[in-house]
Amino acid sequence: LLLTQALAGVSLSRLTPDLLNSYLTSTGVQQRIDGTPKQATTINRTKSVIRAFFRWCQQAGLIDRNPAAHFRLAATASPGTPHMTRIELARFLWIIRRSPHPLADRDYAIFATLAYTGIRLSDVIRLRPADVDFLHRQLLLQRTKGGRREHRHLPARLSRILSRYIQSRWGVTSRPTGQRIAAMKLFNCRSDCSRSGTLAFASTTFPRAFTLTTAT
Repeated sequence: LLLTQALAGVSLSRLTPDLLNSYLTSTGVQQRIDGTPKQATTINRTKSVIRAFFRWCQQAGLIDRNPAAHFRLAATASPGTPHMTRIELARFLWIIRRSPHPLADRDYAIFATLAYTGIRLSDVIRLRPADVDFLHRQLLLQRTKGGRREHRHLPARLSRILSRYIQSRWGVTSRPTGQRIAAMKLFNCRSDCSRSGTLAFASTTFPRAFTLTTAT
C-alpha cells in the first residue's frame, strides 16, 4: 500500500531503480509510526516483497526489466530460537491432557512425540502403529524430509504415553497387530490437523519453540 501511494501515477514500465531507492529511503519505510527507526530485518522483508513482486511482473511480461533486481538485503544476525524449559513443557502437556476435548488424548500423544523425539510434525502424522517398536524402544520414520527411512530412539516416558494411547484406541497394551490396523495412521490425523481440536489451542499456548533441549 505504501509503495502504491508513493509511486501513484507512475506506470510499471516507467519504474526505475532510482524511484524504488527513493521509496526505500523514505520515512514510511525506514521509521515506525512513533518515529523510531525500523529494524533491519523489517526493512529486509520489505525489500524481499518488492523484489519478488517485480520479478513476477517481469516473468508475466508486464515489464522488460526488474527495477528491484539490484536490491541487497542488510546482513543481520539470526536470533536463536529459545527452547521450552522442562517446567514449561510439563505445564503445556498438562493443559492438553486435562482438556475435555474429545481429541485431547490424541493431541497429548502427538505433542509428547514432538517434544521427546524432536521429529517434524509431518513425520509424526505419518506414523503407523507398526512403526512403534516398544521392544527395541524405536520409532521408524518411513519417509523423512530427505526421503530416507530413519529410526529414532523411543524414550521411556514417551513409550508409556504411546502405550496408553494405543490401549485407549485399540484396546491393547502393545503394538496393534493385523495388516489392516498396521496400515492405519497412528494418530488418525490429516496434514492440516493443527488447525482443529486442541492442537490449534495448544499451539498458541506458548510462543516459544516446542523442542526439548535433549530432543534429538
